[in-house]
Amino acid sequence: MNIQHQTSIWHDAAALHEQPVGRKRRLRRPGSAKYIWFGIFGTGVAIVNPILLALMGIGMSRQAREVVFNGALASLLAIISGFLVIRRLLSVPLLQSYGYVAL
Repeated sequence: MNIQHQTSIWHDAAALHEQPVGRKRRLRRPGSAKYIWFGIFGTGVAIVNPILLALMGIGMSRQAREVVFNGALASLLAIISGFLVIRRLLSVPLLQSYGYVAL
């Protein structure tokens, strides 16, 4: 004897809408925005820390401001060009499935 408990879809729908009134959904940022912010933060740290170390003479002799800022500009250009090369590589059809290219 096969007896199944059948419920109406209206009961299920009513149970779905019985959420507490004061409870709000958290808005989540898209996943890619998080990685963009990490990239911006990492770029800033990669440029500012060597500037401060070179200006104070920690780990090397004290450098002139022009030399330090030329090195920082070269680092920034290297980071941006590396990003553009990686983006270009990801446009190749077979490389889109490999995650190590994006790293």
